[in-house]
Amino acid sequence: LVLEAVRSEGAALRFAARDLWGDRDLVLEAVRRDDAVLRFPAAEGLTRDRDFMLEKIRENDSSFDFAAAELQRDREFVLAAMRVNGLALRFALEEHRRDRDVVLEAVRKSGHHALRFAAGELQREPALQPASAKRNRLAVPGAQATIICINSMGWMPDGNVLASASRGLGGAEASLTLRGVSPTVGDLACAAAQRLGVESGFVHLALHSCGLGCVALTAHHADRHLADVFALPLDLSSARPLALTN
Repeated sequence: LVLEAVRSEGAALRFAARDLWGDRDLVLEAVRRDDAVLRFPAAEGLTRDRDFMLEKIRENDSSFDFAAAELQRDREFVLAAMRVNGLALRFALEEHRRDRDVVLEAVRKSGHHALRFAAGELQREPALQPASAKRNRLAVPGAQATIICINSMGWMPDGNVLASASRGLGGAEASLTLRGVSPTVGDLACAAAQRLGVESGFVHLALHSCGLGCVALTAHHADRHLADVFALPLDLSSARPLALTN
């Protein structure tokens, strides 16, 4: 009888006996009829379910607002949410709307429509404009992406840059030639991805540095000129150690 009621109107779940709140199928049926049911105490378990909430956010950005407080505070969950629906940035906490990685993921997914929900100072950053974000093939830290190692690099007399790259440690290798004036880290990432057959998605770009092991450059290095980043001593103030797997 209760199942028939929620099939007719999801909000009918509020009248269900407490001992039915643990009936996941019943609660799911109510949520299918009305997302607002996620605010009911009976749906508390679903709002803590990371995978379930990501699917709801994929369907509707406003579902982010129904996620449990601990998920909304979890930066990794927020990044994952932006990857499925950048418009969810509208409902993110202020600290996350000021987070460059979070905003970048949101803009990559939803363009200008997401950027307008970023903190004011980030809305004006050139690297976070939709065209720049789309060109940037570098993954943010923690994102699943192919790892590309830059094993060596040198500048030729004609100004071209020669580099050796590989997929992870001991993976497929390729030689790269970057032509043009002042190529950037982003140019290197694009060239390496193309030569190594990473047809879509993003990459982690890593370089070998004496004394630091393998260090990853972040998505926010994309507009940096190679001559600046790879000059000695290396400017790695915003890079981080990277554990490599093939």
